[in-house]
Amino acid sequence: MSMTVTSMLIGGTLGAALGLMPVLKDIAENHRRKQFRKQITAAVATVQLDYVDLQHIAESWSQDRKAVLQCLRVLLSDALAGDESKLSESQDSLRRLLLEHAKAEPYAELPENISLQLETLTKYNDQIAPLVEQLASSLSDLYSSNQRQLARQTKLAFWGVLVGALGVAVGVVSWLR
Repeated sequence: MSMTVTSMLIGGTLGAALGLMPVLKDIAENHRRKQFRKQITAAVATVQLDYVDLQHIAESWSQDRKAVLQCLRVLLSDALAGDESKLSESQDSLRRLLLEHAKAEPYAELPENISLQLETLTKYNDQIAPLVEQLASSLSDLYSSNQRQLARQTKLAFWGVLVGALGVAVGVVSWLR
């Protein structure tokens, strides 16, 4: 009997640990994103941050091109709304960084392989550039809705694992009595 209890405890512990791994990964990514945003806010507020420096900071915080775009958009939004007093005088600098980012990474909202293909299409034929822009917009909408759905499924999986672990714990406790 003790072997069965030990096996159940090991199984429950492994299941809970495996279920918590995506959650812990998300927590770490959110922490890096917040720290990156805090550092960019300080850099924009105190100095004239150029795009090369922004890229170096992004690389040091393991932020991809989509995260950089999101950060710049949030900072500009905060600056325009007056939510961040440090940024109120840096609106032009943020706009300039957004424009430079759009030039360097024109389809940053999309996965990199799709972005490269769209850039190649535009380079080969300038006449289809408006069509490529429409396609990029549609793909971006599709990709973002897919990402939201994936995040929702991850949360459901976490809660499912938590409820399952609690069920195993209740089963073990009731079996031991």
